Amino acid sequence: MAAALDKQIPSKLMVAAIDFGTTYTGFGYSMRDTYQSEPLRIWTKHWASSGGGPALVSEKTPTVLLLNPDKTFHSFGYDAEDKYSDLAQEDKHIGWYYFKHFKMTLYHEKINRTIPLRTDQGLELPALEVFKHSISYIKGLVLDELRNRGVLETAVMEKELGWVLTVPAIWDFTAKQFMREAAKLAGIPTEQLTLALEPEAASVFIKHMNVNVQRAQDEGPTLSPYDPGTRYMVLDLGGGTVDVTVREVMPDRTLKEVTKASGGAWGGLYVNEEIYKFLEKIFTPKILGEFKAESTSDYLDLERSIEMVKRKLGTDGHGRFTLGIPMDLRDRYTKAMKKTASEANISLFANTNTEMKKDKLKFPKEVMGNFFSACIQSITEHCRTVLELAGANMVQDIIMVGGFAESTIMQLCVKKAFPTKNIVIPPEAGLVVLKGAVLYGHHPRIVSCRVASKTIGLRNLRYFMKETDPEEKKMMEGGVPYCKDIFHILCEAGSEFMLGETVTHDVFPLRPNMIEMTLNLYQTNERNPTYTTDKGCEEIGKIRVEMPDTSKGMDRQVIVSLTFGDTELIVEGKDNETGRSADVHLDLLKH
Repeated sequence: MAAALDKQIPSKLMVAAIDFGTTYTGFGYSMRDTYQSEPLRIWTKHWASSGGGPALVSEKTPTVLLLNPDKTFHSFGYDAEDKYSDLAQEDKHIGWYYFKHFKMTLYHEKINRTIPLRTDQGLELPALEVFKHSISYIKGLVLDELRNRGVLETAVMEKELGWVLTVPAIWDFTAKQFMREAAKLAGIPTEQLTLALEPEAASVFIKHMNVNVQRAQDEGPTLSPYDPGTRYMVLDLGGGTVDVTVREVMPDRTLKEVTKASGGAWGGLYVNEEIYKFLEKIFTPKILGEFKAESTSDYLDLERSIEMVKRKLGTDGHGRFTLGIPMDLRDRYTKAMKKTASEANISLFANTNTEMKKDKLKFPKEVMGNFFSACIQSITEHCRTVLELAGANMVQDIIMVGGFAESTIMQLCVKKAFPTKNIVIPPEAGLVVLKGAVLYGHHPRIVSCRVASKTIGLRNLRYFMKETDPEEKKMMEGGVPYCKDIFHILCEAGSEFMLGETVTHDVFPLRPNMIEMTLNLYQTNERNPTYTTDKGCEEIGKIRVEMPDTSKGMDRQVIVSLTFGDTELIVEGKDNETGRSADVHLDLLKH
């Protein structure tokens, strides 16, 4: 068990956290001697667009990267959006590298070091380069801010800066290693970097703010300290992914993960896609696709308008939602169809109580609710499943965090789905993960117990058992029949691991002259797989164990230890005879 929070001593002079989101990115930082002050003192940056399109002010900046045609860095965030829009307006954007929403690649794709990202023009660049440029830019802003405040005066002090990078809890170990390597390429020393799971960071912030919800008669929730044994759900609603987890406050005030991290791609972008599908019904997929490809500047304005509508910044005096439709799109439709969109969609508009007036598309809250319905259904059904696993009666509070949690429609739907639970939306819900990540950087041992999300194991050999093993698994080694492709379980899905808890595996050479052994690492959602070729099993990486001293032939042993109780998979090795460290390398990104 980790030490009690009040006995933990922060190791870094200052901590800076980067909340690298699918749609928005921000950073915050605090000093070791001020972060526990009242009120909480964590500095964050505010951003604003300076472009000519719809204004969109945010506590974060869009996760958008723009590179010059020669692939060098140009801008990030609102600056990148504005510059690319200006270039497109003058038809000068061809050849520029514009990346948006690229973080979702790490959720949907099988990751390796060479996986490419593609721009809207079809230009490709390795994903590692895209993430490196993005993190490097934010890192530079953080250092400039600290220097301007006079708190980072020397290179020695820079080594006292702890960095925290947030990642979704539902990401696998491969995606996490990818982010660590991208941060290293961006100039963040790996020994100064901690990865924080987004709902975990939110939990730390919630605990720090003493969020315990009690119902007042007519005043709604009030706040008071949590008691040990209290369980609460964190519903982290981001732009791309949704993370759901249940935490319990332990007697020593640390936090225990009750249910394994879970969720899906049900974030705010899902709603954007539904709005886009509605526009396809009006303007046809062909015309809307041509508009996107040929009128890039206007399309970027349309994207911003969709984002504003989703966040309920585009309602009129009658409670209807208003979406600005660019003139070029309207003209393209009229030219191609020989009638206006209003004239061609009389039935659709009548059935949905929608109308088009000049450059404004107006629709009621019922239509807006339909855009949310599919992702809300997925989210609420998943929350019910997690509550059952955690003991529904033991969880009274559902705490909504993340940018998507600020949506009024989302808040109302969650409250309706769980009428007997206390639904809490902290102030500045979109900054809870970021601020929690700063606190986590000061006290990374505050989470004392985690639950394994998958079964992890090694591909192994054992003696062949002719009664149970398939004949095709049989192989001969030194005249002895072995069974190959055995899934040797190191960690079972759903099992609890205390912080720093390790599992060991003994490695012996197969032949006297072997100087290294390669262990193949596998994962599956099943709890008790038999073979690594079973359905659902996949190789996620390799562990290379160096055994350079062959003087003892087969009489050599390296003990490989794997730590599962942290946010990342940690692998170490030790020579059993000498006790000295052995060189062990974990690679989850090999092509």
